[in-house]
Amino acid sequence: MLRIAPLSASTPAGPERAAKETGREGESERGRESDRYTAPVALTILAAKVGTVAWPETLARLPELLASPEHVVWVDFSDASAEENEILTKTFKFHHLAVEDCVSELNHPKLDDYTDYIYLVVHGIAKADKRGEVRTTELDAFLGRNFVVTYHAAGLGGIDEVQKRMLSVPGVMARGADWLLHALMDRLADTFLDIIEKLDEEIDSLERTLFRGGPTSQRMLAEIFALKKDVLHLKRVVHPARDVYGRIARGDYAAVRKEVAPHFRDVYDHIVRVAEMLESFRDVVGSALETYLSVVAQRTNDIVKVLTIFSVATMLSSLLAGIYGMNLKLPLADHPHGFWILVGAMVTMTGALVALFRWRKWL
Repeated sequence: MLRIAPLSASTPAGPERAAKETGREGESERGRESDRYTAPVALTILAAKVGTVAWPETLARLPELLASPEHVVWVDFSDASAEENEILTKTFKFHHLAVEDCVSELNHPKLDDYTDYIYLVVHGIAKADKRGEVRTTELDAFLGRNFVVTYHAAGLGGIDEVQKRMLSVPGVMARGADWLLHALMDRLADTFLDIIEKLDEEIDSLERTLFRGGPTSQRMLAEIFALKKDVLHLKRVVHPARDVYGRIARGDYAAVRKEVAPHFRDVYDHIVRVAEMLESFRDVVGSALETYLSVVAQRTNDIVKVLTIFSVATMLSSLLAGIYGMNLKLPLADHPHGFWILVGAMVTMTGALVALFRWRKWL
């Protein structure tokens, strides 16, 4: 059975419910309505008309809404089942190649024009709570004359926020399907900007620690490699996406109105900024790794130098002790103070060598 976003039995569907929500009582109703959409739902259908907030709809009314030019429809698939995937072909009649790409993981941004609609693939942040484990997930979207279809795995950041905005702010979704797609792509771009700011702070902190001569350890090396892993992963996702955002921003598609295209250019600028910062971060993290290795090598050299100097300083004393350890008749062997004379000689030679090393600035 299809898992459709639930409607309360006491809540009227369609613009009548949206009109009621414009009052004070409606504001409370919208708050409860928005709360119901906090948890992930496999299939969410929203519709809107001019001057109203979006309202949830049922699958049975979807063909009627799509046929009505005064409605804007958003169908969102989250971890959809095989049965729900049939909506893409049977209800929307999308091209089978586009549907095939949609239900599979492409992991590469793309944009295809099918005349009546466009199909695009972009990515958003799914997980970023632990360094080295940043995970992105694919967002497939279809943009038509009066509809937007989004298809993604559960946990994609920003989708729930856009849904809540459409359910609470009158007239936003009704501005058009292309405007709705802009809101989605703008929120995805913002999620990248949020993580870029965090990466920037962590890289600055790492640089300060390294150049301050802070202690090096396996933990610091792990942090550097985790940052490098995240930066490279985001770079592989964001750099190809620039072409997708740029092509939409040029307004070359019938599904994107000329007056909306400039707003996509603003989103494109955000993605370009993210891509440039990631390129810079890659160089900085690479330099940080080289600096770390240089610091470790320098400290290893300092340790080896100290040990070498200590070994050389005690070498003459060891030689003298070895000679007098032989079972032979040697000078001072019968002297009553011979032991202390030898100890004094050892200390004197060691001190002389240490003084020589300090004079040569080896210590």
